[in-house]
Amino acid sequence: AVEKRGLERANQVIAVSQFTKQMLVKHYGIASSRIDVIHNGIDPLPPSFVSTPPAPAFAPSRPVIVFMGRLTMQKGGEYFLRLAQAVRASLPNALFIVAGNGDLYHQLLFHTAAEQLTAQVLFSGFVRDRQRDLLLERADVFVMPSLSEPFGLVALEAAQRLTPVIVSKQSGVAEVLPSAIQLDFWDSEQMARSIVALIREPHYANQLIQQQLKDMERVTWNSAASKV
Repeated sequence: AVEKRGLERANQVIAVSQFTKQMLVKHYGIASSRIDVIHNGIDPLPPSFVSTPPAPAFAPSRPVIVFMGRLTMQKGGEYFLRLAQAVRASLPNALFIVAGNGDLYHQLLFHTAAEQLTAQVLFSGFVRDRQRDLLLERADVFVMPSLSEPFGLVALEAAQRLTPVIVSKQSGVAEVLPSAIQLDFWDSEQMARSIVALIREPHYANQLIQQQLKDMERVTWNSAASKV
């Protein structure tokens, strides 16, 4: 109700994605003409990072797949565990890292134990700053299976750090990162097949990384600020 009153009284509304704009129109009844879409941006990393990426920080002999976000229903942590189950058959030494805290922490932890995934899934807790960067750099694949994501800045942060990205079609970041693999959040089997392909085919993974970097050349905070 507070959000609705704020939106109704605003002279102009800025949404971070077309996905968010449509949510405001559909669920809050805000006129489409009153909403401008300005996507989030990202600060560029030094060119030296791309030319000489860092060596793996940990688990150098295992494929590492990362989920990073609040452990709430909206973020799709349960679906991440489902795809971990599906990937395990093809890549038994894969390591899945769940980075974040939230209401579903214990539920996801118990689910991992019940499905005998404790050897494959590591719960790192909340990470920030350099820890977050190191984890995104180490990831062989980053997955964001959100049920509903207004934007999803962490997907850009992962792509920027030379990591192939899989995002749900129900996310705003998909609009500015078209080269990322985009799938329905519930399609764990297809996500699993995509992960296996990226791990087993380095050429395919590198091709995706280069396309992602090209996408992000236009996604800057300076561009967003000028639109505002």
